[in-house]
Amino acid sequence: MGKLIFENSAYTYVAQDQKTVLLSCRNYLANRSRIPLHTMADQADGILTIPALIENLQKQHPALSEGTPEAPFAAEHLLMQLLVISRLMESPLPVRVCEFGCGCGVMSYYLSVLLGLFNEASSLCCVTDVMGDDSQTPWLDRIALIQNPPKLSWLASDYDSVPLAPGYFDLVILDGGSDLGPVHATIKEAEKLAGKNGTILCYCRHYPALESSFRQAFPHAQTYTLQNDVSIMAAGRGEEPKSADRKHDVQAFIHEARKYIDARQNPDTIRLYIKKSDQLLDEAVSENALKQKQQLIRLKEDLLNALVENRRLEKP
Repeated sequence: MGKLIFENSAYTYVAQDQKTVLLSCRNYLANRSRIPLHTMADQADGILTIPALIENLQKQHPALSEGTPEAPFAAEHLLMQLLVISRLMESPLPVRVCEFGCGCGVMSYYLSVLLGLFNEASSLCCVTDVMGDDSQTPWLDRIALIQNPPKLSWLASDYDSVPLAPGYFDLVILDGGSDLGPVHATIKEAEKLAGKNGTILCYCRHYPALESSFRQAFPHAQTYTLQNDVSIMAAGRGEEPKSADRKHDVQAFIHEARKYIDARQNPDTIRLYIKKSDQLLDEAVSENALKQKQQLIRLKEDLLNALVENRRLEKP
């Protein structure tokens, strides 16, 4: 496990094998947003700075989260805020954000405050699969507290089939304080909605299925852990997700196996190809990758036929 520290005007995540500066309040040239990192001595009081904003949000957490499961996780929410702020500092332009699992509205509140202050033209779409007379009340109660919200929308939908434009969002957040349904399909949907240079943040609170599936989908994601069984993961922009790599690997394996079939080589090697095709077939079934599943089934049939043919030729 790691911890968050503030020293030398920087918020840093420190773990046994990791030390990552999440946000430096002295890196003035990196801040291209509308909110300054500091004020000059001759400037008037009351100017909002990024350090003051972070401090204000920290002070709000006890009252905001009272009576919710998020109350003990102030540090995790601070870490999420730092990751979001570092993204918002990159440009003064509006940012489009989608939150899967808005639940009680604590995360939605923080996101709305940040987006509205950095640029009121930014947008936040909060998605939930919970419907009913009281399903939206906690979320609305907290959103109503925001004085300068961004463009807000609330959408009831299955997480694995969200009716929003692919590649539309700069930032997609998986809020694992809520049940996100079939997590593998949900992660794929989040990946689909994120833009080419988008970022996906995943907050896992006692949610091992979500954590392991996210690691599988994004093996190079940065991981931050402050408590047992609670982690925050970030798939950086420009990173090729594992799903794209896997698709290429499967096609390469099929091509290689078919070349081996044509060459009529060692039957023991054919058995290894059969075993590997079984593994890939199981993964394709779990991911509902219909085309790959069909290709692997045909390949396995051809491998078995090649094995039978080799045995026939080996007989005296």
